[in-house]
Amino acid sequence: RVNVVTTATSPDKFMKLEPKNAASLGFAVEDIVENLRNNRTIIDTDLGQLTEQMLDKKNTFLLPQFDKYNDTVALSGYSVFHENRKVGFIPVEDSRGLVTLLGREPSPRYSVDVDDCRYVVRALYKDRKIKPVLKNDGLEFNITYKYYAEIDTISDIQRFITDKDIKEIDSKLRQIIKDEAQ
Repeated sequence: RVNVVTTATSPDKFMKLEPKNAASLGFAVEDIVENLRNNRTIIDTDLGQLTEQMLDKKNTFLLPQFDKYNDTVALSGYSVFHENRKVGFIPVEDSRGLVTLLGREPSPRYSVDVDDCRYVVRALYKDRKIKPVLKNDGLEFNITYKYYAEIDTISDIQRFITDKDIKEIDSKLRQIIKDEAQ
């Protein structure tokens, strides 16, 4: 599998980077992509997928962008391509909803506070449906997620989780996911 990524740095400078967290730049990027793929927190594209996307000249697609960060390299966001030209950039901090929407089997973690306790919850998506709806003022998308959630960690390990806590976690998690999709 050959991963395709972009960078804001000139290719000559980028290829000369010697990250301290890996033997070479290629290994560093490959390790990061693999780790993010295993955690289901990246939209990645291989060479075959990119070729298919580029054949449709009107297609819009995303490629992960990596840039230098201190003495290493890191995912900085996503380059946006339309008609095979880079037309924009989405910073990684603004891409979470997009990864949930477009990523392969996403299972993001969310922090949810209930009373004085913080829960880290993983949402495991079973089904995502995206339905375009043509409106008078443009195109709108109705997005439906079906998921179940697992609690990964609890800040108060002696806390007994009540039905009320579960309902509040569910309500807050639904709102977080709704906010991300907008």
